[in-house]
Amino acid sequence: MAQTVKKNVPAKVTISRSNNDAVTISINDGLSGLLVAEVEMSLEECALAATGLARTPCRLVSHIEDAGIIGMKRITKSVQCDKVNSIGDRKAQHEAVMADFQKHWANAWSLHNDGLGSQQHGERHTYTIIRFEPPDGE
Repeated sequence: MAQTVKKNVPAKVTISRSNNDAVTISINDGLSGLLVAEVEMSLEECALAATGLARTPCRLVSHIEDAGIIGMKRITKSVQCDKVNSIGDRKAQHEAVMADFQKHWANAWSLHNDGLGSQQHGERHTYTIIRFEPPDGE
């Protein structure tokens, strides 16, 4: 059985309504920015919950898988690697990013974005890495 992790950390909540009259409530960790939970419900269900009806039906859309990083500060960093000479060869550029990441960053960072979704100019290719650290003062 999974262990429950209970932390008292800052969070951010967003309530939005879609075009099909569904209400989505998203809860993000205030430090890491990661989505913790997201639920969808009808306008009627939302009104019942807002007026105090306990256990109002809704649908859990997603939740965070790595509860250990909740409450941690997100650190992102843009780094560069060699750009592949062949224009449009996304697979080769991805392999170059992975090789550079494994060589320089894999022991303390995770790959956040390989940078292939953005048009880049110049001799170097930029990608983003990420890690999570305890907040200042802890």
